[in-house]
Parts: sequence; C-alpha cells; structure tokens
Amino acid sequence: MNKTDRQYRFSEIMSAISMLPSVDMENGDSEGAEDWILPYLTKGIADSKLRDAIICQTLRENEEFKFKVVATLSNSAKVSIQQKVEADESPSDDDMEALGISANILWSLGQDVALYGLLGMLGSICARFDLDLPPISKAFLKSHAGIAQFGKIDPLKILSEEVTPKDINTALYEED
Repeated sequence: MNKTDRQYRFSEIMSAISMLPSVDMENGDSEGAEDWILPYLTKGIADSKLRDAIICQTLRENEEFKFKVVATLSNSAKVSIQQKVEADESPSDDDMEALGISANILWSLGQDVALYGLLGMLGSICARFDLDLPPISKAFLKSHAGIAQFGKIDPLKILSEEVTPKDINTALYEED
C-alpha cells in the first residue's frame, strides 16, 4: 500500500466510524452495533503503518469512539472471514489484524472479559485454518505507560512515514 492509498484508507475508516450513531456507554446500549462494518471490510488493515495509525488515533479518542472501533473492526473481520469460509478460503492477514487491533483497544479499555472472548475467537480461527496468531494481537502485553506514549504519536505522521517503526517501538517501551 503506498502512502496516498494508506492516507485515504485511514480517512475512510476514521470517517466511517465517526459517522456511526451515538452509544449510551452507561447503559451499554449499542443497538444495531452488530451491523457496523467498514466499506471494503478489512482491506489494507494488515499494512503496518495503517494499523499503527488506527491504533494511535483510537487511543487518543474517548471510550465511545474506542467501542465503535472495536465493534466495527471485529464485525468487518467476521463478515470478511464468513465470506472467505463460504468460498472455501482462509482468512486474510487483514482480517486477522483487524481482530488484533480490536484486542489491543479492548485491553486499553480494561475490558478483560471481552478481550478474552476475542482472543479465544482469534485462537479458534488460527487453529481451524492453521494460521499463526498475528503479532499485533499480543502487543497489548506492553505496559500501560508504553501504550500511553504510543497514543501520543501523531497518526498522520505514521501515515506520511515521518515516524519510523523504531520510533514506535521506542514509545511502546517508554515509561512515564
């Protein structure tokens, strides 16, 4: 994925999520959330710069937006995987990365039960299709301080390649 495509896809994903209806976080009311999917489903999400930009932007947002990201990415991955199963194909790296991003966001929210359920689903998919667990699905094992530093990185600088993977790795291992 080139820089322009990456920036366009990032804008497309963030815009789609921003336009979703409000969620009553206190009552857990998210009617219709099971229908939230991205245009083109998980296309391009395995691109490391796009993935990192999505995570950075999401970490900057409020709890409601984070919920919307988790619901939308996981629903998009489930729909995409179902389509592939029906076509007798394996899930793509994009599908698996979308679930991995969701796992990281759930961890940042402290939603352990939902996180464990998602990790169980990821494990089942990996076992069924003889796939490796995507590395991003284990990234949440970093410290909260490192994740907070990672969330301070400007996602647009990741997309424009001003921030390097080394910068990201340094941020993840930084302490406050």
